[in-house]
Amino acid sequence: MPYALVQTATSPEAAALDEATATEFLRERVAGYKVPQTVEFVDSPMRHDAGKARRSAVRAEIIARLQARASRPVDAPSPGC
Repeated sequence: MPYALVQTATSPEAAALDEATATEFLRERVAGYKVPQTVEFVDSPMRHDAGKARRSAVRAEIIARLQARASRPVDAPSPGC
């Protein structure tokens, strides 16, 4: 399931950004299979001090959001995936 977490910014242009706008932007620029089905926004940065994405934090956030929306719990992926 394609899923995107987008970190929000404080600029006026970012305030107008919503799921539909982000999806339309991506549809114009990337292949259709790369466009996420769900786009959600986060306030906190999920990066290390070096600027790299903290994959474990991103994965945990996605799982928590999916579990909150689902009627049944979603199993966490194995570490090798």
